[in-house]
Amino acid sequence: RLSEKLLTGIFETDKKTGETTGENIITKMYNTNMNLMQILADDMGYKHVIDAINKEYYSVHPKKLDEKLKAMYIPNAVRRSVLRTLDVAKELKKVLKEPPAKIFIEMARGEGETKKGSRTKSRREKLMEQFRNAKSFVSAEEIKALENRLEGLSDSELRSEKYYLYFNQFGRSMYSGKPINFEELGVSKLYDIDHIYPQSKVKDDSIDNKVLCLSEENGFKKDNYPVPDTFRKEMSAFWKNLLDKEIISEKKYNRLTRATRFTNDELSGFINRQLVETRQSTKAVAQLLGEIFPESEIVYVKAGLASEFRHEYELLKCREINDLHHAKDAYLNIVMGNVHDVKYTKNPMNIINRGEQYSLKLKSLLGHNIERNGVKAWHPETSFKTVREMMSKNSIRYVKYSYVKKGKLYNVQPLAHSNTLVPLKNNLDVTKYGGYKSPSVSYFSLINCKGIGNIIVPVRIMDAQKFESDIAFAKENVYETLSNILTRKNYERITVNDIEFPFGNRKIKTNTLIEADGFRFNLCSTSQLGCYIIFSSAVPVVMDRKYEDYAKRISSFNEKRRTMKLEVSESDKITKEENLELYDLYTKKCFTKPFCLWKTFEGAGKTLENGRDKFMSLSVDEQVTALMSVTSILKTGRSTACDLSAVGGVKMACVSKFNAIINNNKDFSSIRIVDQSPTGLLEKYSDNLITEV
Repeated sequence: RLSEKLLTGIFETDKKTGETTGENIITKMYNTNMNLMQILADDMGYKHVIDAINKEYYSVHPKKLDEKLKAMYIPNAVRRSVLRTLDVAKELKKVLKEPPAKIFIEMARGEGETKKGSRTKSRREKLMEQFRNAKSFVSAEEIKALENRLEGLSDSELRSEKYYLYFNQFGRSMYSGKPINFEELGVSKLYDIDHIYPQSKVKDDSIDNKVLCLSEENGFKKDNYPVPDTFRKEMSAFWKNLLDKEIISEKKYNRLTRATRFTNDELSGFINRQLVETRQSTKAVAQLLGEIFPESEIVYVKAGLASEFRHEYELLKCREINDLHHAKDAYLNIVMGNVHDVKYTKNPMNIINRGEQYSLKLKSLLGHNIERNGVKAWHPETSFKTVREMMSKNSIRYVKYSYVKKGKLYNVQPLAHSNTLVPLKNNLDVTKYGGYKSPSVSYFSLINCKGIGNIIVPVRIMDAQKFESDIAFAKENVYETLSNILTRKNYERITVNDIEFPFGNRKIKTNTLIEADGFRFNLCSTSQLGCYIIFSSAVPVVMDRKYEDYAKRISSFNEKRRTMKLEVSESDKITKEENLELYDLYTKKCFTKPFCLWKTFEGAGKTLENGRDKFMSLSVDEQVTALMSVTSILKTGRSTACDLSAVGGVKMACVSKFNAIINNNKDFSSIRIVDQSPTGLLEKYSDNLITEV
């Protein structure tokens, strides 16, 4: 919705001097090629005026947070993340007792980055299709030779961009058409992969911005754009053939054939692409954070910056080991966001107009001191050391959002008679008429049963509303649930009146943190009858950088193997000796604190210990598969089973659970619920749930 005041009543105003040009938004759009989002996002003298008017309006007409989100058209699917972000920010403001100078907001991935699951054809299939389409301008002999060479390459070797571009360009240099010696391609320095748009100006590593050429041609082109005129004249017909047969994209063709230099607007836009966000949900978070921290500066950070830093300086993360990489990514986003903010300012056009030298290449950027107006963002002599020290720390608060489940009541496919089903209709006997399976659990409740002690019982979504408002119904509902949890003898000696609620109406939500003799876990779900509570470890496993990097290597190979048939090759740097080292490390972790405090992990350690010889006898490829399952044993957040059959264990191993009847967990002397604040900085323990009967 656009108001008349927005389009015609707000004039371009200098933020520092307050002077206005007298040009409103609709006039600006008429006089330039800019659209509304560009005018607002580029902070051309309108946005801060709009923000001031909105701030003044809402100070007189305050709105609740829910009303603000509704007015911003924030969908329900992203509201939780917005609200959680604000909860964390508010708590940090309270703990720090002063607002931060800057707040960095990570943006979504952008141009040149492939969305997960979007790859539908393998490289080999694409190339074979291109060979068929190129018969009009490439000789049959050449195509036959290319097909033979392609057949001799494994999928692993074809992952190399040099090999892929060689076939994509039909064995020729993209800049001269000269033939490329296939035998020397992988070992010789005669050939380079060049970025059409120079990396110093544009961060685009997509295949649309890459070509294979002779090293001498790359040296002639240097770090300049456009492509030299001699190359364009020589190759324009070949490039047009590639475009017509859909072998290269229109974007790649246009970049190759363009004859003009980058304009100042384009150069400024390339930098801005790193700094400006237009997604509605992200802008909503920025607006709300701006209201909570009016003194703080909001800075957008492109998601790829943290990832690029990790790859450039060998600080790779392995998601399969633990979840601490989220906090470390946040730290890197702050570092890199501040570097870009100080270097390029809010208006990169100033840098372009002043003729300041700059490069978007990370090594070039971080190789110099970066400071402006007395603000020091980066000093190579000290900053690299500081970042590495911070990234090596693992004293990170692990917090999972706890929530009440809503939605589907049960599996809607009716089943034949069974006493564990939900009735098809009220008062219909499930043993006769059947019913619905797997009723969904909304949350859990702690009850105390006379003569038995505390029990954690599930509350179904279909019963939740009445359970909270009607104590008599709640007791009847719990009494019915206990028929599946208690032994027949214990169940027959209790009545509804023996049931009490020590926590009152308190809901024990999914992901509630529980500590048992020092070991922490998150409550996830319940077994079908409610006898056991399923949980996931809340204790991140930590290992030396050497092992973490090797685990990452295995994980990366396994990820690639999902989309194509691959076998471990020498280039993957995966060996039996190092596989065994990692295997032994996981075995040792299972037997040491804190993991040995829980018998599930100690039992997994014994399985690994007994299966060591069997693991050694596996092939390298089989060891990689086995190690992925072994790695998941200690992974935080895992509530599903691990397949340890490859090392002599069972397929459904390591399901972590404890008895819903708290006193039946004989291995522990203390089991407590831990209430964490959104940041995890504040915690509160409940009384011991193990009670005297």
